[in-house]
Amino acid sequence: MEVSKTRFASIVAVAAALGYALYRRRSINPSNTHDDE
Repeated sequence: MEVSKTRFASIVAVAAALGYALYRRRSINPSNTHDDE
């Protein structure tokens, strides 16, 4: 059970990090992306 819990936590952490990064990138005004850059 411990192994499963560790594996689950690792997957959740990675998924959360990727999802958060993608969500934050999309939240950065996609309309003014070229203007900001």
